[in-house]
Amino acid sequence: MGKLWIGGSVLALGLVGVQATPLERTAVFKEERVSLEYNATLGEIALCVEAESEASVIGLEVRDPRGVPMLRMKGGQGAALALSGFVVESREMTPDELRHEHPEGLYTLRGTSADGEALLGSATLSYALPSAATIEYPPDGAVGVSADGFELRWSSDASAVAYEISLEQEESDTMKVTLPAGAQSFDVPKGFLKSGMNTHVEVVTVGAEGNRTIVEHYFTTR
Repeated sequence: MGKLWIGGSVLALGLVGVQATPLERTAVFKEERVSLEYNATLGEIALCVEAESEASVIGLEVRDPRGVPMLRMKGGQGAALALSGFVVESREMTPDELRHEHPEGLYTLRGTSADGEALLGSATLSYALPSAATIEYPPDGAVGVSADGFELRWSSDASAVAYEISLEQEESDTMKVTLPAGAQSFDVPKGFLKSGMNTHVEVVTVGAEGNRTIVEHYFTTR
């Protein structure tokens, strides 16, 4: 039993339906969240729905504040999804498209467990996004950034609850760290980056509602 991650345009598809049969026994999802992930560099935004469960989940339905089903999933005949949790991410779209497709408000989750319980949950979507950080060093497109370690610096947002930093040179060479509110720098350790490589850096600002705003730069090491 594990956590399922689904990306792309799944939210708009509506997979095999979960039957809304009344059930006597109920349980609740945990850690439900409906949040936004906005890439300020690209101008793209996506909706993310996630939750966890102590029971094995074999069916799932998510409805938006209008009562419209935005996701339905069910294990195939004779098979269970066997999930302890899930993360579902919409396609990337413009902010205007997102406001049209996914309204603010209360999203309801209903699942079915392997032992017949109804699993219930809800989470509220807010459009409030934290301000995008400004990466001060290294600047986008910089050449000759030291591979022997340097200080990554950015401007901070007073409302941020955390920052997530990602550095990547190749798919197998990725560093991810989470820093507390108020952080404005991170010392990239000597020995992690290779010289002469195109490097991708992301600084993610996490807001109180769980929404995340991303900025990204590329630079080349020496």
